[in-house]
Amino acid sequence: SKDEFDRLLIAVGGVSYPKLGSDGSFIDIIKKHNYKFDEFKPGLVALKTKQNNHMLSGTRAKCQVLLYKDNIATYKEMGEVIFKDEGLGGIVIMNISNIIANEINANYALELDFIPDVKEEDMIEYISSYGKEAFLNAYLHPNIVKFFLKNNINPLFVKRLIFNVKG
Repeated sequence: SKDEFDRLLIAVGGVSYPKLGSDGSFIDIIKKHNYKFDEFKPGLVALKTKQNNHMLSGTRAKCQVLLYKDNIATYKEMGEVIFKDEGLGGIVIMNISNIIANEINANYALELDFIPDVKEEDMIEYISSYGKEAFLNAYLHPNIVKFFLKNNINPLFVKRLIFNVKG
């Protein structure tokens, strides 16, 4: 018997993992049969940023990540961020990438809060008592401390370090 359908969903992973067969070769098969298909969009990926993260590459940090779309906060999630040479990764970033994939014609930025449970007034008091470097060392991974010190970043930005998403 022949079944008829209004739509057919084929989920084969795009070009996400060629070693496992997701190399995009199925596109030719779909085209050969004249099926219509939507443009492929990355759904769960690391995000490239305009900032150079080479100094932090490989560093992991638990953060609260706030997504800005055209300068408006739209989404917030807590999770581990992995710094990469050209961007940011980790589950929280992959979740955000899926949101971005659905609305790519916007400007996006990510705000990282490395210590969401610490109030700003407590930070100021700590810095006043013990100094900037002691404060950073008390709360952050050593690579992130070096990044803040080398780039002369105000230590209060541990609550709002901004990364602009490319593309």
